Formats: sequence, structure tokens, C-alpha cells
Amino acid sequence: MPRSNAQNRVYWCLIRTLGIDEDTRRAMLLDRYRALSSRGLTKAQMADQINWLRYLAGEAPRYEPAVVAGGASVNQVRFIEGLERDLGWDDNPDRLAGFLRKVVGVETASGLTSRQAARVIETLKAMHKRQAPETAETKGIGCRS
Repeated sequence: MPRSNAQNRVYWCLIRTLGIDEDTRRAMLLDRYRALSSRGLTKAQMADQINWLRYLAGEAPRYEPAVVAGGASVNQVRFIEGLERDLGWDDNPDRLAGFLRKVVGVETASGLTSRQAARVIETLKAMHKRQAPETAETKGIGCRS
């Protein structure tokens, strides 16, 4: 469902209030929704973007991302980020981006669909499981003989 005229007015008012330039605005839309323009946003995506901008403007005390139709849930994204830390990939952000690109063709965890996120989680869990015995042995943790 396309965004409403009221949402459009609020969106542009917040963009002007925050002083966000055109390049930054488009980069935000591309990063968060894989959209090149605000015209490509659904009503739910526009509502989420407005909530984010209100948080940035100080009009909202906190921001909780909405689950955008078909998108990965907040918990799925957090779980992926946790697995990234567990695997020791948090020191190099390009590592997760490259992995996501190879597995599902998306560079950010927030750009995943729910199904893609589930696939990534299962793959990362399997990798973590394979890595766990090696880590335990090298750190001297594990079963005693």
C-alpha cells in the first residue's frame, strides 16, 4: 500500500528540520529499505522511517524498529549480530557483509527478509558449532582426560 499524503508531509518536514541533504537522505533509504526514493516506500516503511526521524529529531524518547512486511524481525537481526560477535567477526564489518552477499545477496542484516534471516542464522549457527570445539581446545577448555 502506498504511503499517504499526511506521511509524505511529515517526512519532508522532518527531513528539513534535521537538515538532511539529498545524498544522505537517499543513502538512508537505500540502506534501510533498499529503495532509491521515498516514492518506493510502502505505508509501513514510511511510518517506520518517520519514527526513526522523530527519534533523531528528539521528538521521540526511543526508536523501536517495526517489522516491515516480510522483513527480518528485530530479534533475528540481533541474533545475527550476536553470532557475528561469537564467531569473532565483529572486528571486521566487511566479513559479515561479504558472508551475507555470498549466502543471500544482501549486504546488511537489516535488509534481509524473514526467510533469508532464518537461513543466515542456521548457517551461522552451524559455523559456530564447528568452530566451538577448536576454540575450546585452543583455550584449554573442555573435557579432561
